[in-house]
Amino acid sequence: MTSAWVPRVVSEVAGTNLDQACGLQRETLEEVVRAVRRFDELADRTVLPDEHEIMRQALHALAGLGTSPRPPGDEGPVLGGWRTVLDHALLLDSVHLVMPEVVKGQRRLILKNRRDPDRGVAVIPARSFESRAPANVNYWRRRTRCRRGAPAIDRIREIVEFLPEYVRSAAKAPEISVPIEVARSALSASSEQIFGSPLGYRCVVESWYLHLRATGDKVRITNNDMADIVIASYIPYGRVFVTDDGDLRALLGEVVADPRTIMDFETMFRNVTQGEAPGL
Repeated sequence: MTSAWVPRVVSEVAGTNLDQACGLQRETLEEVVRAVRRFDELADRTVLPDEHEIMRQALHALAGLGTSPRPPGDEGPVLGGWRTVLDHALLLDSVHLVMPEVVKGQRRLILKNRRDPDRGVAVIPARSFESRAPANVNYWRRRTRCRRGAPAIDRIREIVEFLPEYVRSAAKAPEISVPIEVARSALSASSEQIFGSPLGYRCVVESWYLHLRATGDKVRITNNDMADIVIASYIPYGRVFVTDDGDLRALLGEVVADPRTIMDFETMFRNVTQGEAPGL
């Protein structure tokens, strides 16, 4: 079994967790650095593609075109790359090396290099989902034929019907920027290929999340919800998905074909030692 960093998690751990409104305390810094060091060792320093790149690659793969590299000059929400962020975080030994700043109304965190304080890497904490989500909920509220407590099959049917529009929207997004011809070709793949890909997981999980709120079955929305939705895109990388995030497990358990493939750490350890983990 292997682990890897997901860029959204890097942003949460080395960005949001260090961006303290009341000021960063040394104890908090030490806890974060310790967590980064431990998981980086487990992950063998591996960082998976970010949430936009994984969609770009999925669209190209479904279209039979292999994978597509990130457009030149597109560095996403980090100046320097996610591996560089982790390397800076691993060396943080003073709260003075973590400096929040606001540029053009956008808050970001500068992690300085302890060996050269004049150099650093900027991380933009992800905090805009809570304000943007209602518009997407209203999209479904205007279009859905479902009502509160609707059967899962009815929700899934609407989400599947929505897939072509979802793909076109993703293709046009500046951060993904895939030719519309590639998007059309991707949609010609089989249902098994589409819904077994990062694109399919992202579409279903994100749409399911919004659909439940549009029908009034769920109300609560937090900024961290988008991290859960994004992380679902990485499920196809393995046979079993392990997380201690209860909200994420509950979300995924509603949409995956076999909920046993989504488990917490305690269950994983028990199943591995007893040889009961699915596919192992």
